[in-house]
Amino acid sequence: MKKTLLTLALALLAGGAQAVPLSDLLGGQTIQAGDKKFDQWAFVFSGESDAAFAVDPADIEVSALNDGGDDPGPGLQFSIEDGDLGVIGDGVFAYTDYSFSFRVTSLTGKLIKDVSMGGFFGSLDYDEEEGGEDLLATIIETVKDKDGKVLGTIEVTESILGGVEDYVGFDSLVFAPQSEIFVTKNIGVWSSAQGEAIYITDFYQRYSQTSVPEPATLGLLGLGLLGLGFARARRQG
Repeated sequence: MKKTLLTLALALLAGGAQAVPLSDLLGGQTIQAGDKKFDQWAFVFSGESDAAFAVDPADIEVSALNDGGDDPGPGLQFSIEDGDLGVIGDGVFAYTDYSFSFRVTSLTGKLIKDVSMGGFFGSLDYDEEEGGEDLLATIIETVKDKDGKVLGTIEVTESILGGVEDYVGFDSLVFAPQSEIFVTKNIGVWSSAQGEAIYITDFYQRYSQTSVPEPATLGLLGLGLLGLGFARARRQG
């Protein structure tokens, strides 16, 4: 008997926003969510054990997420169609590996202070009586600043290894506020058991943000500190 397990996770939908195929973004198109611009999309690499599992970026729909908040802030929803980003076990080691990158820029005075990934839906199809063997779906993300310095990595994953299920559907990374960051996503799925399948169907990305003080505010703060300094000097005199 076969069992299909849909991971129960928080899914933040795009609220009617028009989806853009990843293929169009890789072709030079940009997308904006609130005051965050997502551009410089680039293909990094792909690999698969069988050409039938090759990823078609046209089947990955990307939509803007923007509910007006700062924490979490704007972001992107990724939805995968037609069984892309999935494999069916061949009794040896079936896999799909796909990676792409993009830039996130703040268009106003708000800076990016962290990145989070969640809403991770994985679909598993395995023999319920035998409990499943080795299947895994994971998304590992590396975040860099504008100078190429690595700020950190985050990862979401779902797996059955040795019959034991494991699920991590959310991860986040906090860093010093940045005006722009560069993100590289590595998405992988694999299965070793004959006929057992695993797919990634949905996940989201959010970027919390913080406001930058206006120059006038900074000037007033400076004058206040200067005044405190003078007052202290007079008391000591």
